Amino acid sequence: MWIFEGGLFFLLVLICIPMHGITSNTPAESTVLSFYQEQDPILPSKTSKDPFINRLNSKTSRHNQYNPIEKVFLHTDKNMFASGETVWYSAYVVTGPLHRYTYSSKVVHVDLIGPDGEIAVSQTHQLVNGKSSGALKIPKYLSEGDCQLRSYTQWMRNYDADFFFTKELSIVNTQNNQDVTLVMEDRIDLQFFPEGGHMVADLPSKVSFKAIGSDGLPRKVSGKILNSAGVTVATLGTFDRGSGFFQLTPKKDERYLAELDDGTQYSLPEILDMGYTISVNNLNEKAIRVFVQASEQLRNKPFYIVGYLRQRNYFTSKFEFDRDQTLKLEVPKADMPAGVLTLTLFDLYNKPWCERPIFINHQEELVISTKINTNKFVKGGR
Repeated sequence: MWIFEGGLFFLLVLICIPMHGITSNTPAESTVLSFYQEQDPILPSKTSKDPFINRLNSKTSRHNQYNPIEKVFLHTDKNMFASGETVWYSAYVVTGPLHRYTYSSKVVHVDLIGPDGEIAVSQTHQLVNGKSSGALKIPKYLSEGDCQLRSYTQWMRNYDADFFFTKELSIVNTQNNQDVTLVMEDRIDLQFFPEGGHMVADLPSKVSFKAIGSDGLPRKVSGKILNSAGVTVATLGTFDRGSGFFQLTPKKDERYLAELDDGTQYSLPEILDMGYTISVNNLNEKAIRVFVQASEQLRNKPFYIVGYLRQRNYFTSKFEFDRDQTLKLEVPKADMPAGVLTLTLFDLYNKPWCERPIFINHQEELVISTKINTNKFVKGGR
């Protein structure tokens, strides 16, 4: 859910930024300028006769210039270790939409977080042209279980910690010779993700869900969706790795519960009285099929759909409903790079209503060609 909320908040902030841009009292101004100098060339924004589209493109480009996104990746020698062993790793830090090695951040932070959630080891390493390497010794006192390797730069701390690099490592404590059985109640965390971000009264919705056990691993579950009268209105069951989805047309002033086969119940997200829903079919290789519906009060009003990928606007258009209650459109993939395209729906008053991330996969693979230089080989030869 954070993707939806974070994306809407980001775009809403852009709409509210004054046209004169960043003020002189911007925090960490020198850091901002050093990042600005290394950024990739700003691609020209799409021009339009619509003032909203031009204003959004202008503010987004300006925001991206002064707020570059850094990403960290750690490559470890393996994923399972015994207590007391050393984790060898290489660190790579990239920035910008083209993922170029950073030249602004000079230090990368690496933390090992134990099964108890506490930081067991913390390190910092110098970055040279966005790259570094290091070694981290796992303390012998750590109990068996899953640890987390976390990495970030100082610049990344200006934003949400959800964007830090994390990787799970399995730790085996060889000093623990006792046969201890840990009895633990397996409470399932059932999370719901309506497509587009919200369920809207009287509009069909696809609701995805994820079932996670106490150990953080997915669970296979099945059950039913009940309304306030206890009547079954849908069924749910996991398809793969604890996830699945169901279809539901919620009613106004109604509350719904998910009841699993073991009798445990979970409340579904609240229902909006009015709004839009957006659903996507991404199976076609050439285009994304998008379906938009709106509450009756909104069907006679125009709206915008904006699509951003890697901080660049790849799709922006204004739409209106016709006699059909469902608007159908296609977003071509030909000019888009691989990555996550985020479609956001704005109304005529610049208010974001719903959002849908879509993964663009061009099936790009690394092709390596080899050739033997000679047809005759000798022992120890080159």
